[in-house]
Amino acid sequence: MHGTSRVAIVAALLAAVALTACGTTVRVNGAQVDSKVPFLTMLESAWLNTSATDKYSQRAAETHCWLLREPDSGTLQPKALCGPIRHLRDDGKPGVFDEVEFTPQLVGDQEVTVDPDSIELGATGVEPPADLELYRPDGAKPVAADQVPQPAAPKAEPGVVARGDDGQIAMAGSPKAGTILAPGHKVSVTRFGPVDRLYAEGEIPFYGPADNEEFRALTITIEPQEFSDRYTDTSATYSIRSEGRTTDLKTFFEIDGGWGNQKADTKTIIVSVPKGKDAELVVGVGGLDQTISVRTGERTSTIAAANYRDKTEFGINKQFATQTVKEGTFRFQHGVTFTKAALTAFDGDKGWAPAGQMWLKLYWDNRTSQKTGDHGFMYEDPTFDLAKTLQITDADGKPAKIISGVPVSENYSNEPSVLVQLPETAKGIKVSYAPQGTFAADEYGAQDKSVDPKSGSFAFEPLTFEVTFS
Repeated sequence: MHGTSRVAIVAALLAAVALTACGTTVRVNGAQVDSKVPFLTMLESAWLNTSATDKYSQRAAETHCWLLREPDSGTLQPKALCGPIRHLRDDGKPGVFDEVEFTPQLVGDQEVTVDPDSIELGATGVEPPADLELYRPDGAKPVAADQVPQPAAPKAEPGVVARGDDGQIAMAGSPKAGTILAPGHKVSVTRFGPVDRLYAEGEIPFYGPADNEEFRALTITIEPQEFSDRYTDTSATYSIRSEGRTTDLKTFFEIDGGWGNQKADTKTIIVSVPKGKDAELVVGVGGLDQTISVRTGERTSTIAAANYRDKTEFGINKQFATQTVKEGTFRFQHGVTFTKAALTAFDGDKGWAPAGQMWLKLYWDNRTSQKTGDHGFMYEDPTFDLAKTLQITDADGKPAKIISGVPVSENYSNEPSVLVQLPETAKGIKVSYAPQGTFAADEYGAQDKSVDPKSGSFAFEPLTFEVTFS
């Protein structure tokens, strides 16, 4: 009986020792210290006066700081976790604790001191390590993470326009017709969609949309294009137009390549719009604005339709073989090759085609146009009846308006062409080219009896051909 009691007593003592080690034993640097850890109050005070004052955070109904302790040995880590608290800047992080680092020092019997200057705030949004336990001498447990409210983001100004990040666009779409073509400029929307926040800098990590508004975003690429006919101003303006307000995007893009050159640039632009409403990306060149929907990424303007045809250039290679008309001593030789036709909404000299119209450029080359024969120098340059020389109709037989560039007259362009105005719905053209006009002797030829006739008219055999815009 006596032996049994002794065994029971020893077992009880061993259990008590084990309970002490797992329950209240606290060690620092290998030495057991006061389990009341009075320095914890200093850590908590430092946290309450710093990180816990974040105005863009939400604390639990009850918050404390806990030391991190090894469960078996009771050894403390030089860190504490304080909270629970959610910071707006930690949105998406799973943890709800702020980390506080410190340097403990042993002084005397079981006493620990912490230099206030050694206390530093570490990471936020931290989860407790799985291999350590949270320790407080009062045994308090932290409030569950799901009981800590999410902090509300401050609201952006109504109608704000700002740079964003391509990765922000939720449920991003790619538009089918999200490109604007203008002389010297190509602007493309490659992605569009909703965005839930507007990132900021400094104390405020991000903004939410203003009341009754939502964020929409576009990823926009601006690419300079070669454009040789720079007789008119083809500089571009880029802006967002929403609810009667225009925001210039000039500083949003980095397209200045230096030395008067431009370079391509891509940016994501976030626009705050009234819920269910739209805004527009506006590209202005030469006094004409073209637009793209912020909500859909699709082009919304219907002007400059010629630029958006599936095909805008057509090979011709029709030769008006060199001929010579003869009227007595008057001789005139002419030949030309029509090389190609191109459709465009903009001409470097005339600018944008009128509403509902487009420009047709009928290019030509290898032009010969001269007086010949022994008496050629005794005649004035002939006068051409341009209306009869070149006749162009659309596929339905309606006459087109010829603006300039008839080959038989002078054209000093690097790429000489006939400029024609057509309805933008035209499906093709019919061309009849038959130079004709009048001639007259000059003052010397008028007195020379060998010059005969002194005046008259002439006409070449016609060249006819068709161009189908398909």
